[in-house]
Amino acid sequence: IDSEKQKKFNEANLNYLKNPSDGLTSGKEMLKYAQNNHERAISYLAMGKQRSDKGDFVKSVEYLQTAFDQVKKSDSADVKLEVLSYLIPAYRRAGLIVQSDENFQLLKQLSKDQPAYTSKIYTIFTEAKMADIDQDFCKSAQLRKNFAKILQPPSDIPDLNYRFDFSIYNQLCYVQIKCGTIEDAKETMKIVEDLYSKIDKKTPI
Repeated sequence: IDSEKQKKFNEANLNYLKNPSDGLTSGKEMLKYAQNNHERAISYLAMGKQRSDKGDFVKSVEYLQTAFDQVKKSDSADVKLEVLSYLIPAYRRAGLIVQSDENFQLLKQLSKDQPAYTSKIYTIFTEAKMADIDQDFCKSAQLRKNFAKILQPPSDIPDLNYRFDFSIYNQLCYVQIKCGTIEDAKETMKIVEDLYSKIDKKTPI
């Protein structure tokens, strides 16, 4: 392992975590310095997520499928599940429902070999995104509420945790509004506003 390449890869990855909207640039930068299948998978994952956020679901599927093909060659079960959790809704948004459903079954199968917390996090979060796409917002709201209840801090960097939680509760508030449970949405918005007040605004959110 080239330590200088490793350092540059980690810097690009941290930049992506702080600013996911820049995933295409960060992903390409990570790919330049990636030295193994695991790192290549993370690079393509960042690019696939960014393309999905921009509404380019066909390109998103291409990047995310490449990420999954790379991670299949490594031993990282966590990254396999993470890639699938984005590939499944990307297929669904691209109109490929059969592929989406098949990969969700694969995700559930793979998650059985993981600790209960990991299994629940990936299956609940992915099913909620599928419910969003299917416009079953009340189901999504319940799933996202369950997700928020069991969520543990994903990082040892407080600002990244605030950003992650902000995203989770912001999405929950949105689907509660779409479901028509306005009082629940108002309570969730208080949490969203509190998290937003704690985020370092020097990096875009």
